[in-house]
Amino acid sequence: MVADGFTCDKCGACCKVAVPIATLPTRDDGACSFLGADNLCLAYEARPMMCRSKIMIPASVKAGLFKNEAEAIAVKRKQCESYRAFVAANEGVKDGITSEAD
Repeated sequence: MVADGFTCDKCGACCKVAVPIATLPTRDDGACSFLGADNLCLAYEARPMMCRSKIMIPASVKAGLFKNEAEAIAVKRKQCESYRAFVAANEGVKDGITSEAD
């Protein structure tokens, strides 16, 4: 999925990490309740604005948050990388307790 130069590979990390700061309902594991088992959004057509890169990247530039779309896309990529790293580092961890046997 490509949105204004940003390519989403549908890993689902943003839906597992960014949700607590949003007003979206969450599952017991903290992920967005609309995140399907295949990492696709179950409410894609009705998803919130914050989940729409194609709209939010230009809107962020227009609002003056970034100088241009290239800068906004670079920030989006960094966010994506940090979400993935966080999810990878915390797999099997819930409320500070790992699900693996010690």
